[in-house]
Amino acid sequence: MRKNELGAFNLDTLRALPRPNIYERDPLKIKARMIAYFEQQTGRKLYDGQVEMYLIETWAYGFSLAMEEAQAQAEQYLVAFSAGGGLDALGANRSLTRLPSAAARTTLRFALLQPQARPLTIPADFAVRSEDSDVQFLTLQALVIAAGQQQAEVQAVAAQAGAAGNGFATGSLTIMTSPIAGLAVANITVSSGGADIESDDAYRLRLANALELVSQSGPAAGYRERIFAVSAAIVDCAVFRPQPCYIDIYALTATGTAGTELKAQIEAALDPEYGRPMGDEVTIKDCEGVELAGTLTIRAYSGLPEIEKQAQAQLSVITDGWRQSLAAVIAPSDLIEAVKHIGGVLDAQIDGLIYQKLTAPQYVAKADITIKMEMVNG
Repeated sequence: MRKNELGAFNLDTLRALPRPNIYERDPLKIKARMIAYFEQQTGRKLYDGQVEMYLIETWAYGFSLAMEEAQAQAEQYLVAFSAGGGLDALGANRSLTRLPSAAARTTLRFALLQPQARPLTIPADFAVRSEDSDVQFLTLQALVIAAGQQQAEVQAVAAQAGAAGNGFATGSLTIMTSPIAGLAVANITVSSGGADIESDDAYRLRLANALELVSQSGPAAGYRERIFAVSAAIVDCAVFRPQPCYIDIYALTATGTAGTELKAQIEAALDPEYGRPMGDEVTIKDCEGVELAGTLTIRAYSGLPEIEKQAQAQLSVITDGWRQSLAAVIAPSDLIEAVKHIGGVLDAQIDGLIYQKLTAPQYVAKADITIKMEMVNG
């Protein structure tokens, strides 16, 4: 999903907004109001144990439940507190729909073992997969290998949308579901761009910052919102202006820098006719991957296997955040504090990993943190 960021609205500022008390939901306060009204209208005082008091208590409880439901429905009209279908309805007011799941893309190269005297046509939707996966990639259009030629290239898209189509290494898509004699195939780019449907938090951020899309004059925030609107696969991006009229863009996905196909989608979305200032020269660049390594030593009296399991889960949460953010702050203390809160841990220290603030085009491509468990004799 899209990560938190500085700006007019981010997840922190949205969550910090006070939840409005649109309806009174406290049964005691509702009861007090009803008692006051009864006593004013009848001219007599109510006491515990009277039939009227039992009725009022029952009604007050029922009203409190009804007001809870009314409050929940009213909050669906507020971006900060809405969810699910409520957010989708708010998006219609801003001409901003939730990003659907996206299918991964790659480029396939079909090659003949020998040139032929006649052209060979490979139809659209021709299916290819890897040896160890059932995920199929379909050619987007018919491909013709001309007479006398041996190879040609075509883009292909995963048959099913979602992140499952990401990460097929170059040369791994080699199996044709309908083999053609004398023809071989392989992907020449790593498949990327697949994503599940946009999450509530990511969609909420785009809705809160939708007005950034109004300006066509090219503010950085406007570029960012247009980039995020391309695909739910994009988790972060950076926009730079190295010199007047030149814009450099970096887009990051959960699996690394945006692939060739996704970069082409971003470029198409920033068409100068309608998506950005006509005077800007836009270049989509690769993010710079950084590798980290370190050894985390954890000391405890007992329960080392369970502590190690919990520590690994804590580290994964933190390192995944580093991997899915540009310009992440690499703070070793984050790792230490996370494991120190695990029950039974006496002490923790990390070696080989230093504090650093990555630059905006940088992300953590690999975080190899080894856990070393030490038992302390009591």
